[in-house]
Formats: sequence, C-alpha cells, structure tokens
Amino acid sequence: MIALAIKDQPFFTLCDIEIKSPRVSYTLDTVSDLKRLYPKDDFFFIIGTDAFSKISEWKESSGLLALCPFVVFPRVGTPFSRLPTLPAKQEHILYMPVAPMRISSSQIRTRIKEEKKVDTLLPKVVLSYIIKNSLYAENDP
Repeated sequence: MIALAIKDQPFFTLCDIEIKSPRVSYTLDTVSDLKRLYPKDDFFFIIGTDAFSKISEWKESSGLLALCPFVVFPRVGTPFSRLPTLPAKQEHILYMPVAPMRISSSQIRTRIKEEKKVDTLLPKVVLSYIIKNSLYAENDP
C-alpha cells in the first residue's frame, strides 16, 4: 500500500530493508543501515508525540537520537508538555507546533470496517486496493 501511495511522489522512495533483514529489526539498526547505505543523504525521523513520549523505552534510544534529527508532531492526547526531558542534544529534536491530526490509522481501519467514508483520508489508489483485497472486512479482528 505504501508503494501505491507514493508512486506519483518523486521525493519519496520505498525502503524495504527491514522486511528483508534476517535479524530482528530495531529502529537504531535501520537508521544506522540507511546512513551507511546513503552516506550523502540527510535523514530526519518523523514521529508523533504519542510514540516519542516512549522513546526512552526503545533500544539504545540515546544512540538513536544522536544519529539523526527527530521531527516531532503533536498527536491528540499527548501534548508537548507531556514529553519527557531527554539527555540527548535538544537541537536534534525539532518540535512542530501545528494542530494535531485528529485521525489515526486505527480510526481509518474502523471507518472502513463500518463502511464509512474515508476517501479524503488516504489516496484513492490505496482505498481501491483495500476494498479489492477486503483488507479490513467486518469479520477481521
């Protein structure tokens, strides 16, 4: 579905190194691999406040935070004020003070199961794929 979603986006590239990896995939390893494979490129880790609030629980989070800048977007229910103080260099953490998105992937899946409108929430080609393959049918968990 990601390949379908980005097919007309010239600045996006699908990366499957985690899927092809023979080892357990940790974010630290993935970012390290990407930096090794593409040494001339700059990487930014885009994350919501909900996930970022638990970053200290991630494997070697301080090392990860040092590898590339994190761009943190607000999520409903997790304001910036609830984020932990981190020992990492704060200049590597960019907080984006924008209105939080009021929709999540789980809400989109639920709306599809309930046959509610989602055409403004994801690319039409992705919605067509979901419907064609009955990915979130009513009887799915």
